This record gives sequence, C-alpha cells and structure tokens, in this order.
Amino acid sequence: MEGLEAYPEEFVNSLKLSLEYYKRVNITFFGSKTSFWDKYRHFFVFGIPFAFFYYTVTMYMVKVVAEGLDPFAKPDMIALWLISTQVIFKYILFTKNKEGVRLVIEHLGAVWRMTDLTKEQILIKNSSLKFLKYGLYIYNKSCMTTAWQYFLYPFISMLFKHIFWGNEIEMVLPFPCEYPFAVDNWPVYLAVYALQIIGALQMVHLYLAPNFLLTNLSIHISTQFRLLQDDLINIKPTNNKKTKYQYDMEITKYYEGKEYTIEDFVRRHQDIILLTRQLNDAFNKMVFVNLVISTVVVCFFAVAVKTTIDPAYKLTNGAALVAYMANLLIVCYCSEMLSISSTGIALSAAKNMWYDGDLRYQKIICIIIMRSQKPCTLLALNYYSISMKTFNKALKTTYSYFSLASHIYDGRKERKYTTEY
Repeated sequence: MEGLEAYPEEFVNSLKLSLEYYKRVNITFFGSKTSFWDKYRHFFVFGIPFAFFYYTVTMYMVKVVAEGLDPFAKPDMIALWLISTQVIFKYILFTKNKEGVRLVIEHLGAVWRMTDLTKEQILIKNSSLKFLKYGLYIYNKSCMTTAWQYFLYPFISMLFKHIFWGNEIEMVLPFPCEYPFAVDNWPVYLAVYALQIIGALQMVHLYLAPNFLLTNLSIHISTQFRLLQDDLINIKPTNNKKTKYQYDMEITKYYEGKEYTIEDFVRRHQDIILLTRQLNDAFNKMVFVNLVISTVVVCFFAVAVKTTIDPAYKLTNGAALVAYMANLLIVCYCSEMLSISSTGIALSAAKNMWYDGDLRYQKIICIIIMRSQKPCTLLALNYYSISMKTFNKALKTTYSYFSLASHIYDGRKERKYTTEY
C-alpha cells in the first residue's frame, strides 16, 4: 500500500479494509496525489450524491414535523437521518484529527514486533490478526448485505408483483425522501434510485471507516500489551550476589542473544501507554458521538421492526438493528480487551522472578505494578471509560427508549381504532 512500504506487511494488511473505505470518501493518510482528478474524484463521485441524499432525507423529516405526519409510519427514516447526521459529525471530527490518526498508525507501525518473539508471543499475535481479518470481514459483509437489502428490495418487489401477480408498477424508492421535483417517469425514477444507492453507500462507508480503524488500532495496542506480559515474565532479574543454587535452578526461560532487561521493558511499556493516549486523543470525540446516538438509532430500528407489516422489511430493519448494535459491542469489547491486557502487566510482574533480583530491580517491579493498576481504555471525551458495562448500560437505555416509543405507538393506534369504530 502506497506510503506504508516501510512497515511490516502483516501490519499493513490488517489496515487495508479501513484505509480503503477512507480512500472512497476522499481521505488518505499516506502517499501523494498529483492530478486534480486523483485528489477530488471521490468527492465528485460520492460526496455530492451523499450531500444530496442527506438534504432529501432532512427535507422528509421537516415535512413530517411541519405537516404533523405520523412518525411511526416510517420510523426507520428517523434512524436513517440520525445515522446520516452522525456520519457528518464523525467526518468533521476525523478530518480535524486526521494528523493525530496518522501519527498513531506510524507509531504503531514503528513499534510492531517481528523478531525476538517466543512461541507464545507468536500465537498471541497471530490470533489477534486472525480475529481482525475474519471478524471484520464477517461484520463488513453483514453490513453491506443489510444495506443492499434496503437498496434492492423495493425494485425487486415491484417487478415480482408485476410479473407474477399482475399488479400495476409503482415507482417505489428505497427511501421516501422529499425531492424538489416529481418522480413520475422512468428516466427520473431510475436516476433518483441510483442517486439514493450511491448516497446511502457513501453514508455506510463513512460510518464504517472510523469504526474499522479504531477496532484495528485498539486490538493491535492490546496485543502489544499482551506481548509485554510475556516479556515481563521471562525477564532475568539483575542481581550481582546470586548463589550457585539460584544459578542452577531453571524455572523460567530467557532470551537468546542480546539479553532483554527490565529497563528495555519499561521503555517499551511507556511507549505503548503513550500510544493509547494518542489513540484516545484522536478518537475520543467520535466514541462519544457513537455512544450518544447509538441507543436512539437502535430504538427506532426496533420500533420499525414492531410497526412494519411487510415481513421483508421486518427482516431488513432487524438486520440493521443487529448490525448497528454489533458496532457498539465491538467498540466496547475492544476497550475491555485494552483494559484487561494493560492491567494484566501487574499479574505478569508478580509471576516474574523478582525475588531473585536486587533492591533496585524489586523497586522497578513495584513501580510497574503500581502503574498497571490504572487501566488503559478507550475514553469518550477523554473522561468516560468504555467497557462491556457501557454496552450493558446502552442496552438498558435502548430498551427504556423502546418501551416509551412502543407505549406511545400503542396509544396512538388504540385511539385511532376508537375513533374509527
């Protein structure tokens, strides 16, 4: 990949998916673009359709509010508008923090370890890379499949009903957006349909890109902490006054070649802690936006599943609900793994042969244990720590919103039937 040739291939390959999504929305971190078309082609091809898509969705929301229409008629449109708004905020925040993200990638690539690894460390690193490769691949395909269900179902359903049931053709769009012109003929209908697909796809790419990159970087940093745990267990204590009995006992394994000292460990440990801080500086505002909006979006997707009559739309909205909630789960899980791996340094220090070391060595071990008591986690606004407890709270909040929305919907439905009969 251009601009990343100096870094290990396995590290670069793990970032390809997220960097490719950023490239599609005209954001590049490395390499150079010479021609005007190379610099702005993604903006013209995808950016303008997304801006037009967001405008039409917003106009639909304005129409619902201004004319007093039933918001429960298309609750998924509220979720869509919230996601589009979230994507714009994330794009602005990421553009402002682009340099910080690039520094994190460069820093992580510089400390990426390829040599002097034990068998346990190689297994740790390979398992993390496999998790990212297959986990993100499955999640990406699930999200794209859900998106294409939204895009293609109205058109396929329209053709199916016309061919097999003899129904008249209705020009149904994937999203009932509000346009400043009439969509009443086939050329306009097909053009608008294509614009909706392109604009919505750009929204999906803008939504997934920072999430994939944050997942990659946080898992890589937690892997570095886990490698440090094994390093610390295997470090040979320094003591100039050892007995023959201590030299003869072979309780732990040591590095071959240049001896890995406790000072080397401390420098590497501080480097990884600094990486975590840089990661939070670059992503903490986006994590906050995700946390705040996710519960409301999932609530309206759940309402759409309840209120929609068409089984296919129920399935599509249900898939969108699961995919969106899975994103929050992944972020919380990555932060939890970061916390566990960083605090695990203290346990590794206790497993070290520290009692064979001199007083200075033992003091360093104590300082390492004290520093490891404070976990490294992802933060929202550099204040609120993210963990699996956060996901649990988000689920409870979402259910509370859904219960309230369901109560309002059931009340409106009951009053409607009472008025009719």
